[in-house]
Amino acid sequence: MQCDGKPQCFQRVLAPIKLIAAIALLVGLGYHPVRLAGAVAALAISCFCLVRLANPSRRDAASRAGFIVLGAIAAAPVAITIVSRRCVERRTREPSQREDGDPSRSHLA
Repeated sequence: MQCDGKPQCFQRVLAPIKLIAAIALLVGLGYHPVRLAGAVAALAISCFCLVRLANPSRRDAASRAGFIVLGAIAAAPVAITIVSRRCVERRTREPSQREDGDPSRSHLA
């Protein structure tokens, strides 16, 4: 089924996917990979719907605001994961591989 802007398509296709993504975000509080899967799914749905709402004939401020909030909530776990992985990588590097190259300052990185 193609989403050609009809409400039935959004109710039958995107609503169940949004529900699964929300459940994955909740389950992901205890299990990290599920949280990321839910966040990516919710972010993809949000971006898809925002692109659809960019059409001048579909200017609904409430829907646009809702999908912006959904996208922001979904983007937060992804951003936190990226930042935390970079911090862990930086801390686990050998002192000779650090940017400053000074092993005496390894506790500051």
